[in-house]
Amino acid sequence: MEQAVQVLVRKPMDMEYSEVTVRGLKDMQAIVEGRIDCIELEHGIDLYINDEYLSLASEDTLNLLIRNGEENRYRFMVYGTIFLAAHGEEGELIPLSEFQRDWIHEHTDVIVAAHGMNNELIPL
Repeated sequence: MEQAVQVLVRKPMDMEYSEVTVRGLKDMQAIVEGRIDCIELEHGIDLYINDEYLSLASEDTLNLLIRNGEENRYRFMVYGTIFLAAHGEEGELIPLSEFQRDWIHEHTDVIVAAHGMNNELIPL
């Protein structure tokens, strides 16, 4: 059994992140509701997604916009339920540091669709 790790989870249409404890691959797959993929962001932050949402993208599954550093333009959109964590020297899942949490806050925008109306950007 793997060590329990706190991760940040966000579901589409939620206003905030929640803290969830994961204990292994099954917990990780349950969060993203399927096969898990990892996108490496800056500063050792890992974004975990279900890659099937890339082909099922819709306004109901849009979750986050990731900004591109100093340019303040959007680098990519993220769909479906996601979680964020860091990784240790051996690739193991570890909790995010305060610096990493601050980076996430500064470089992501939460998207909430208003039931078929134009999307409303709500900063974290």
